[in-house]
Order: sequence, then C-alpha cells, then structure tokens
Amino acid sequence: MKTLIDSLLHRLGLRTLEHQFLFSYALMFLLALLACVALYLSLSVSPETINVAGAQRMLSQKMSKEALLLHHGVIDRSVLEATMEQFELSHLDLLNGNRERNITRFEDPAIQNQLRIVGDHWQRLRQQLQGVQPNGNLDMPLLQQTSLELIKDMNEAVTLMARLAENTQRSQLEIAFACVITILLLVIAGYQFGTHPLMKDLRGLEQALTRVADGDFTQHMQARRNDDEFGRITQAFNRMAEQVRNLLAQAKHSSEHSREHLGETLSAIQASEQNTARQHQELDQAATALTELTASLTEVARYTQSAAESAQNTERNGLDGRAAMERSTELLNALSQDLQRTSEQMHQLEHETQAVGKVLEVIT
Repeated sequence: MKTLIDSLLHRLGLRTLEHQFLFSYALMFLLALLACVALYLSLSVSPETINVAGAQRMLSQKMSKEALLLHHGVIDRSVLEATMEQFELSHLDLLNGNRERNITRFEDPAIQNQLRIVGDHWQRLRQQLQGVQPNGNLDMPLLQQTSLELIKDMNEAVTLMARLAENTQRSQLEIAFACVITILLLVIAGYQFGTHPLMKDLRGLEQALTRVADGDFTQHMQARRNDDEFGRITQAFNRMAEQVRNLLAQAKHSSEHSREHLGETLSAIQASEQNTARQHQELDQAATALTELTASLTEVARYTQSAAESAQNTERNGLDGRAAMERSTELLNALSQDLQRTSEQMHQLEHETQAVGKVLEVIT
C-alpha cells in the first residue's frame, strides 16, 4: 500500500517529503474549508423563514375569525385590516426575502410556484374580507371555502419549505461529515504511510550515527528512494562514512611512515645524547677548571683588596706626615724668626754692653 501511495505521489510530481507533506496539509485544509462552507450553507435557510410561513396559516384562520366578529359587530374593522396587512407583508417577504427580518428567499421553483398559488387565493380572500360589513351580508360558505383553500395551499408551501430546508441541511451536514472523515483518514494515512516510515528511517539513521560515534565507520545505509530528503541524507551519510574510512586509511599509512621516521629520529637522538654526554664531561672539566680559576681570582681579589687597603692607609699616613711636615716647617719658620729676633736683640744687647763698657772706661 505504501509503495502504491509513493508511486502515485511521484507520478503527481510530489517527490520530496516537503512537497508530500505540503500536499497533505493543503488537502486537509481544503477539506476543512469545504466542511466549514457546508456547515455555513446548512444555516442558509433561516429558522425565521419557517416560523413566518407557519404563522401565515394561523393568520389565515385569524382573518376568518375576525371577519365573523366584524360581521357581528364585535370588533372594529381596523383589527381585521391590521391582520390582513401583516399577512400581506409576510407573504411578500416569503416570496422575495427580507434581510431585515432574516427571512430567506427560496429559489426552488416548486416553492415559488406554490407561493404564487397562495398569492392568488389570498387575493380572492382579500376581496371577500374587504366586503365584510358589520351586520351586513356575508357569504359564509364562500368565505369558508376560500379560507380553507388558502390554509391548504399555505400548509403545502410550509411543507415544501421545511422539506427543502431539511434536505439542504442533511446534504450539507453529510458533506461536512464526509470532509471530517476524509481528514481523519488523511491523518491516519499520513501517520501510517508518512510519519511512521519516516520515524523508522530516522531511528535507523540515529543508530548508524551512534555506531559511527562509537568508532564503527563501516556503516552503510540504504534508502528506498534517492530523490527525496531522506535519500539525500542517506547518500550524504554514506559519502561521509566513505571519506572517514579513507581518512583513517591515510592516517594509518601516515602513521607507518611516521613510525619509520620516528625510528630514524630516535637513532639520531641517541647519537645526539652520546655527543651531549661527552660535551657534558668536557663542560664538567671546564667547570672544574673555571671553579679553580674562580677561587684563584677570589684570592687575588682578596689580596688586591688588602693591598688597596694598605695603599689607602699609606696614603692616609703620607697625608698625615705631609701635614706634620708642613706644621714642622711652619714651626721651624717661626722658630727661625724667633732666633733671628733673638740674635738681633743679642747684637743690640752687645752694642749696648759695649757702650756701657765705654762709659765705664770713661768713668774709671
């Protein structure tokens, strides 16, 4: 059955899932719209129309009764004329329709013909009613016959209207019911032959993707058709799995080459490690010599620092000696000046002594 439906849809040009679902939705929408229209048309005959038509029979009986009452002088003529006017207006509304009163015009030829017959009987009865006078002459048998004919014809018109309204409503309801049943069948068929197989395919795709996620890249899916969305998804999945397998094969081949190059690299690293070990030994020896040289330089630096301190002390001592010599020189200069002054004073004293000696010689 599903194959038959798929073949039919493909013959209609609905090859993709999108077009198929859109077609089913459009079909269900049209059926629902048709059901709504049918239900609306079932209400096209207003109940007020049947009520007014039924009321016409009572009005015909009421006019006959009011004619007898007017003949006996019990009521006023205006009462009868009001009933006659009401019957006349209602008859015209039934014949032509009246939107204000919500009265529908029946287009059925039999009903229209029956209403015209009622109109003819009404005109004859109207002439008789207009001739009724209080306490006047009244042809009772003719009035009764005309009234009965009017009631009979009006009853036939009401029967035709009710039957047509009932048949119309039944037909429209049958159409709406058929549309609803068809929509339900489309929903069931859409699930059975559309959604259910699609979900089954999606579950298969989910399982395949799960196995691929677990590392199994040997998965291969088979689609019923290649010209719809799921068929293209299946083809893309198969291409992806094939590309992944190729990539894995290339990666395996590359890893083997890398392993070979890695062996060569390891050999070179081992040789480099040996050279590095020798260099480390040489560096250790150089470091030892450098340490000894550093110790010697440290000792020399210490001696140099001691010599510098001694030179600084000597320089300070020299400066102090220089200052002392300058002071001694100043003192010697001062002493020399004092000696010179003393010598001068001694010479002066000597002259003075010689003068005193001369004085003494003179005295003696």
